[in-house]
Amino acid sequence: MKKAVYLVGYLVVGLSLFFLLRNLVVNLKDIPGFEFTYQAVLALVISTLLCAGTVAILSLAWSLLIRGGNVYLTVRQAYVIMAQSQIGRYLPGNIWHYAGRVALGRRYGVSAEATLLSTSMETVMIFGMGLIISAAGLLFSKQFFPDIKIDFYTRNLVAPIALVIAVLAVIGLAITTVFVVSKPVWTSAKNWIKKRLPYIHVGRIGVSGLLYISIFLIFGSVVWLLLNLIWQVEAGISWYQFVWSFSIAWVAGFVTPGAPGGIGVREAILVTLYSPVLGEGLALGLSLMLRVLTSLGDLVAFGLAYYLSQTQNLKSLR
Repeated sequence: MKKAVYLVGYLVVGLSLFFLLRNLVVNLKDIPGFEFTYQAVLALVISTLLCAGTVAILSLAWSLLIRGGNVYLTVRQAYVIMAQSQIGRYLPGNIWHYAGRVALGRRYGVSAEATLLSTSMETVMIFGMGLIISAAGLLFSKQFFPDIKIDFYTRNLVAPIALVIAVLAVIGLAITTVFVVSKPVWTSAKNWIKKRLPYIHVGRIGVSGLLYISIFLIFGSVVWLLLNLIWQVEAGISWYQFVWSFSIAWVAGFVTPGAPGGIGVREAILVTLYSPVLGEGLALGLSLMLRVLTSLGDLVAFGLAYYLSQTQNLKSLR
């Protein structure tokens, strides 16, 4: 069953990449170019730094959550561990950055159990925040689907209903994957829930939840920044519309087994969502630019974390 789940994930990734390649070939001439003006370069630098900054936010939230295991990491220690392990998410399987976090955490005296328990809380919370933002956008936004009317006898609902069904299908696949892949772990760990109770602290969860929401706000702002300063396009929609649309793409990429960093899946959904309001060429260029900048952001965060690990006295907790 586990192999079947991953095969489905690889199929989704393959279809997404085929969709992007086909659109790239068809709309290559329609992708608007831009000049490397001072404004454009500044926008690219700021966007990259904002993407890198999300790793620092993740690190701060993790340093709060792991206190449930009586582990008190400084934000700097958490950042060194988090930023260096994040690179592993670009490897097939979507689990290598977690394995890397466990390995790096042990170097600073953090037990594998504490890392895994706090990371599982982190994963559930980020996924939950992404779903909440996505659902709110789908329910209350009409700017991406301006012609939709609440009329079950018209075809105007076909597109959004199909999108909602796709999102629900992805969620169902994610839940199935968790239970199927994790079944041996859950069966052998009789005190699974009991072990996590110390991590359920209202204050820490509340602050961490706000931090995770801010990450989606940042990525939505980056999309708006690229449109307005790189391509100088007035999309006619508010910046927060890009927040929930990015959340949908992120959630879909996150839960797709075998999609390293959500590659292909995230871009395919962004192109689908943005094409009606931006045009296929610009939507394609924007999604590809966003992938490049997020990857550069991870590299910048990794470089800074490596530098800190080599030059700062990051004491072990032992």
